[in-house]
Amino acid sequence: MENAIVVLKDKSLNSYVKKVNKFFNVLDVVLINEKTNKKGDIYICFGGDGTFLWTANLAKSKPVIGFNFGNLGFLSNFEFKDIDKVLRKIKEGKILPEKRSRIKILKHQVLNDIIINSQDGSLVTFDITINNLKSIKFKGNGIIFSTSTGSTAANAYAGGPIVVPTLHCIIINAIVPYSFFVKPIVVDIDSKIVLKVHFDKKEPIIIIDGRFIGKVKKYSSLKIEKGDDAYVFSSSDVFYNISKKLRKIVF
Repeated sequence: MENAIVVLKDKSLNSYVKKVNKFFNVLDVVLINEKTNKKGDIYICFGGDGTFLWTANLAKSKPVIGFNFGNLGFLSNFEFKDIDKVLRKIKEGKILPEKRSRIKILKHQVLNDIIINSQDGSLVTFDITINNLKSIKFKGNGIIFSTSTGSTAANAYAGGPIVVPTLHCIIINAIVPYSFFVKPIVVDIDSKIVLKVHFDKKEPIIIIDGRFIGKVKKYSSLKIEKGDDAYVFSSSDVFYNISKKLRKIVF
């Protein structure tokens, strides 16, 4: 690894880029939601999880590391005070990236989650078919398709399970279901999922990794399936990291 792309939460963090220059040749520095034509060997972000997800979107299959300047930092889980030690270990091959599963919808690669949600709180009917088996139907305000990496995001707030991020699976979780008996489902990452959405009022919206990408059209079928793998540098003690972040939410 020689060349790096740096992504910043905002311009105030620009002065921190010099730390990266000690270990890598910085090809470009961009802000969150900005694109670059340059291609790095490693992508480094300074910000929170939103910045990390945008960085992963730019990086595609290249490894990503995040230094937390946001709130929780489930993904950007390294502290800036440790940057010299961490980047040196990466350069020396002593810290290796983990392989993380992505999922895909409408050609979009998704590291965290896909959320399909009613715009006005009205009930929507969701009809899910997994691997051509008998369909599952329920009414609710929305639905979440989460990777294991994204299990600590919207899925957790909707009462879904927290999953070790290196486990390759898809979590299907309802948002305010109109039935007590609708519970989260965890399926293999290679599952083929087809979703049909029935609604009477406004078109439900589709959000991937926190970004709006469009609305659901009437009578359309959406396919959710395995995407391209991502590579993420992460804190070695995943359970400590998760428990530390969850305490921030509770307290």
